[in-house]
Formats: sequence, C-alpha cells, structure tokens
Amino acid sequence: MIDRRAVPTLVETKRGDNRELRRTIVGQMLDYAAHASKYWSANELRGQFEEHEDADSRLSDLLDQEEPDREEFWTLVETNLNAKNLRLLFVADRIPDELATVVEFLNEQMPRIEVLAVEIKQFRGDSGCILVPRVIGRLAASDRPLAARRAVLNRKSFLNALAKPAVRAAAGSLLDTAEGHSARLHWGSSMVSIRMQHALWPREWLTLAWLSAAPNQSGWNNVRDFTFGWTDGWYDLEPDSPLKRRLDTWAHEFAEDAFSTRLDSKGINAWWISHEDATAHIQMLKHRLANVLDDLAQL
Repeated sequence: MIDRRAVPTLVETKRGDNRELRRTIVGQMLDYAAHASKYWSANELRGQFEEHEDADSRLSDLLDQEEPDREEFWTLVETNLNAKNLRLLFVADRIPDELATVVEFLNEQMPRIEVLAVEIKQFRGDSGCILVPRVIGRLAASDRPLAARRAVLNRKSFLNALAKPAVRAAAGSLLDTAEGHSARLHWGSSMVSIRMQHALWPREWLTLAWLSAAPNQSGWNNVRDFTFGWTDGWYDLEPDSPLKRRLDTWAHEFAEDAFSTRLDSKGINAWWISHEDATAHIQMLKHRLANVLDDLAQL
C-alpha cells in the first residue's frame, strides 16, 4: 500500500493461532523491507495504479485534493523507497506478546521504518459481528522522523545549505532565471526542482531541472548536484510531437559537455553537473534554461 504521505506500507496478515506469527513472520517482513527499493520503483507502482480507470479520482480522494500534483506525489514515493522510509504492519486477530515486544523493539532501533501490529478482535452475537482494532507500537513510532515529516526547504534554507559562496550564487541565479521565465520552483527536503506547466500536457507539471543542496550525493532516481533534462518515462507523449522533440533536444544539449555525466536511471533522460562545474559554466546553463522555457512557452 501507499498512504497519503507517500509512505510505502507492507502488510502481513496471519491468524493469531499461526505459529509463524511469533518468529518466521518477522524475518519475512524484514526481507520484504530490505528489498523494497531494489525491486520496486515509483514508475512501476504508478503504472499499476494508473491502470485503474478511476485512478485520478482515487488519488484525489486519497490526498483530499481536487487536482493533486501527481508528479509530486510519485516523486515522494520514489524518495521514500530509495531512503527506505517504510511502514510495516503485522495484522492478526490476536497479537502474541512476543510479537508485540519485537514490534516495540524494532521501532526503537529503526528510525526510518515505522513498525506496527494491528490486532483485530471479533465479537459475534445474534445481531452480527463487531470488529475491535488495537494498534501496538504507535507511541514508539510517533516520535520518529519519517521522510514525510522532514522539513521542506525554501529558497533561504536551500541556499544556506550550499557551503561555498560561489555555488550559492550560481544556484541563486538559476532560480532567478527559472522564475523570470515563468517556471515554478518545487521544494523538497533536500532539493528543488524547476517545473513548468504546458498547454500540450496540462495534466501535470513538466520537470526540467533538479538542484540538490548536498554535493555529490545521489537522491531521487540518482539525481545529484545540478541535473538537467526531463522524466521521459513518466509521460505518454507522442514520439513526434513538438513537445517531446523539444524536451529531447533540451536533454541532448548536455550530451557533448565534457563536464556533464549521463544520469544512470530508468525513465529519466538527464545529465548531472557537479556544483563546481556548474559554477564555472553558469552563464551557459542560465542561457540554456531560459531558452528551453521560452521555447516551450511558445509551442
């Protein structure tokens, strides 16, 4: 499952009299958690979800928003998967004391993973059946900083996180260029993305660049430092459409630069540039960013 805060949630259900509920199930669940980010991706989860005809209304109901930012939501799902910010749920009609003790212990020892046991007792009578749930581990989990609870950056905190004044000035000038050409800045917990909305693809915002505050640290989908390109695997654009051609051209502009590195991540056609190299070539980067924003606006 995925909740409204984009936290992937793994659920294991067993009957209370199942012996596996005491020991085997814990190792099984931890195995799921350990491999979650290795074998899953937000793109795959999103693809499965959007196969439903009412996917848009489901997401609107989940987030309680008429027009939710789908890209923002699935980006946060990917961030949580990569960082292993997960929730583990053990569900049974009776939770043994041994399992409750393990759940509380795991919550104390794993700050990025929330572990809960949900006991659902059944009381039957002539008038029907009543289900009474009890959550174990909630108090221990409530004090932990899940990714969804991490502070979101703003312009000031983002620039302050850049240690070198020259890099700070370069980043600030890129943000100024983006806003000066009608782009939108989307702030996350460790980076800012530069986006725009286009009439040829009004369903969601197009992301054209990602600026990370942490030097040489891989983030969402291996984005790092200053990354330029677009998420070509996220949009079902016609191959020969003017919008796709311009976006592909935008990404290809960085292919011949000796100081840029191809992003090794499925679904993203982009190149990353170190903070230092971006600072050294900032005028060229600003020019390219302004051009693509202007060109896209005129399509």
